[in-house]
Amino acid sequence: MTITLYGSIRSRANRNIWLLEETGLPYEQVNILPVDAPDSAELAAVNPFRLVPALKDGAVTLFESIAINLYLAKKAGGTIGPADAAEEGQMLSWSFWAVSECEPHALALALHSYMLPQEKRDPAKLAPALAAIMKRLPGLETHLQTQDYLVGNRFTVADVNVGAILGYLTAAKVDLSAFPKIASWLARLADRPAAKEVAARRMAG
Repeated sequence: MTITLYGSIRSRANRNIWLLEETGLPYEQVNILPVDAPDSAELAAVNPFRLVPALKDGAVTLFESIAINLYLAKKAGGTIGPADAAEEGQMLSWSFWAVSECEPHALALALHSYMLPQEKRDPAKLAPALAAIMKRLPGLETHLQTQDYLVGNRFTVADVNVGAILGYLTAAKVDLSAFPKIASWLARLADRPAAKEVAARRMAG
């Protein structure tokens, strides 16, 4: 049965599309913009909160982009998901860290540097967001000193989840020269064919 993903590629659904493209799982996308989500009866049947992204896979319905990716990685199997309970815990740790500690600040940088229309940007929000995100990067830099990827020294769903969030920094042209391992890791992720495909679709859509 084909997976149905609800959400625009210009929303957090883009990280789910990236994971789906990496795994090769068959899917169809229902292009619902965040602004239109509250009025979508189709979405309400999948996500009671009427937010995107959401996913339907047979009888399974899910919401929250990170949870969706963790589910898809286990469904796909192979090396993108956890090999055992220890790896699953590590993938959860990195994913939750990125959402709770990094995304609010990284997203603020993105919104007020390039995402929002010029008249809606608030330059005063950039410096505090930059300072906050910079405080959270040294631990990741240290982790990447000894391996190329976050878990098991191979590309996994943890890299998609964290990379999709910290990728805002690259798009916002944040100077990462103090964190060369993070910069090279983000460059490796962006160079993956699936990531390039999603980036091209995002630019076009």
